[in-house]
Parts: sequence; structure tokens; C-alpha cells
Amino acid sequence: KKANINTISFKLLGNLTETISALNNNLIDGISYLPESDKGQVVAQDSLNFYNLNLPKLSAVFFNIKANPALADKKVRQALAYAIDKNKLINEAVAGNARIIDGPVLPNSFAYNSKVKKYDYSVATSSRLLTEAGWKTVELTVADMAKAKTDLTAKDEMVKKQAEAKIKMGPGKWLIKNNDYLTITLTTVDNQEYGQTAKLIAKFWFELTGNTEGNLAPANQIQTEVIRPRNFAALLYGAITGADPDPYAFWHSSQIGQAGLNIADYANKEADKLLEDGRLSSALEARREKYKKFQEIIAEDEPAIFLYSPNYTYVQAKKIKGLNVKSIVSPSDRFSDIGQWYINTEKKIIW
Repeated sequence: KKANINTISFKLLGNLTETISALNNNLIDGISYLPESDKGQVVAQDSLNFYNLNLPKLSAVFFNIKANPALADKKVRQALAYAIDKNKLINEAVAGNARIIDGPVLPNSFAYNSKVKKYDYSVATSSRLLTEAGWKTVELTVADMAKAKTDLTAKDEMVKKQAEAKIKMGPGKWLIKNNDYLTITLTTVDNQEYGQTAKLIAKFWFELTGNTEGNLAPANQIQTEVIRPRNFAALLYGAITGADPDPYAFWHSSQIGQAGLNIADYANKEADKLLEDGRLSSALEARREKYKKFQEIIAEDEPAIFLYSPNYTYVQAKKIKGLNVKSIVSPSDRFSDIGQWYINTEKKIIW
């Protein structure tokens, strides 16, 4: 039917600062996207609606077992997952503007499996899993450091190697297995959201393992120097999943390598078969069952810790009414019901 609003003008500004300034001065009636970190710059918030739209995007920690042999043990990966308080992570890193997720298929998808294994925050469970995996707590003292410095001159290469490891760790309580200390290096892109998220995760893991290192990579180098060469042990990163729940591109073994999107280099024959069958079938129910089973396998193997799905914040003046969009695939989808928007309303006089 005929739209209620006759004309819409798009104004393209140089940067976000100019755009927010235009909104504050009533020169525009909305902003296509507002990062949570910049919300405080918006002055007249009472006259605006902040629509938090579901976006097919996820943020997760991807593991690279080749870079850190300790991560090859499923129990270690699961322990690290249980050690993260996702609620606290979302509240502090993205100001609550995200949904908790438990797998590669998002909650609003027809293929979502709500019954998959959940990694709810539990330090006790994390500690138990590490113990079952053979990791024990040892305490290195100042005296141990002094002896280690002496051992650096030993002729026995094994003694020297152990001394170097002790000096690198320093005094404190650490987890050890087969003379190797558990150290996790978390890499992410250098921006405010992921920088804060990584800082919190590192804190959770430090409380568990006693030793976690952080590494921030410049945005213009993350692909070429970190992701493609798989130069990471644990990588906090985001992925756009798209409208269809088919996760083939991200998790099928054929997508392993620099040219593929299987960042964790995950390979599982049963998962491969489910992904192959799921994309070949046109029957909705058949696809749903394939993808649900796939999610169960991923949840058990835990090649990545699925954290949250960030919302897309669209800002619009309250005088504009009728927007009922809840989920979008691309930013332009915020206009999908634009024919129902309206500004002026007729006054009705009741006698």
C-alpha cells in the first residue's frame, strides 16, 4: 500500500563525530549505526529511540591446537569455556548490548538447537576438568628462582630447559603437566570492544591457570599476520553468519587453510557429513535435524568458545513511529517495514 511518509533524505557525513553532532543539533532524525562506546556523546537521548536489532554476527574465541599443544586436549578447551562469565563479559565489555550464544547457529535461526551442551560459568568445573586432564598446581618460590638461575649453566639440556621455563614463569602458583606450564596467549584485534572483552577473558583465565598473556593486533594486520598464517593460540574474533544457518564455510574441514574461513582448522568427519547433507537438502525439517546434530558435536568438541552475538543499534527520533523490525541480515534491512512508518497523526475529537 501507499507509504505514510512522502520523502526520505539520506545525508552522508564524513565520520561518526560529525554524524552525532548533526543528530544533537536536530539536523538529522536518525543514525544508521551507533557503537555502544559512542552512545554517551548523544545529548538528547530522551527524544530518541535506540533500537537494538538482532544481527547475524557472533563473537568467539577460536583455538589453534597446533600453536599450543595443551589446547589439543578437549578437557582443557572445555575448562577454559567454563571459566568465562558470559553475563559479566556482556555487561562490562558491550554494556549489555548483546545476546549470549552457545554455538555457531544463532538463537533466532530455525536450525537453532537450544538443548546443546552449555558452558555456564563454573570455576569448580574448570578446575576439575584440568585436574582430570593431568594438570597439577605447583608453587615456585624465590629460592626456586635462584636455583633455576644456577641451573642455566648446567650441561644437561633438559635441566637448562626446565630452568628457563621456571624463570619465565617467575614466583607463584602455576599449572604444570609433563614439565610444561599451562600458558594461554589470547590474541584479538586492537579496538575498544574486543580489547575490553579480551582483558576480561584474560582475567578469568588468569584466575584459573595463573598465567595468561594478551596480544592486540592492529586492525589492518589481523588478517594477513594473524588469521591467515594461523599465528595465534586463542583468537577472539567475530564472524558474520548470514541469513541462512549453514555453517559449512566456517567449520567444514575443506575450508581449513589460509584460503578458508575455518579459523580453528577444525576437522570432524561426522560434522563434515552433516554439513554436506544439510546444504544439499531443500527440506526445512531435514536441514534442521542435520544442523542440530552438528551443533551438539561442536558443543562437545569446543573448538571455539562462543561468547555473544552483538546487537546492531539503530537510532531514530521518537517522532517517527511504526518501526517494528527485530532482526536484520544487513544494515539496510532496518528499512524493511518503512511503508508502515509515520510521523503525523490525525487528531480525533471525542464529544
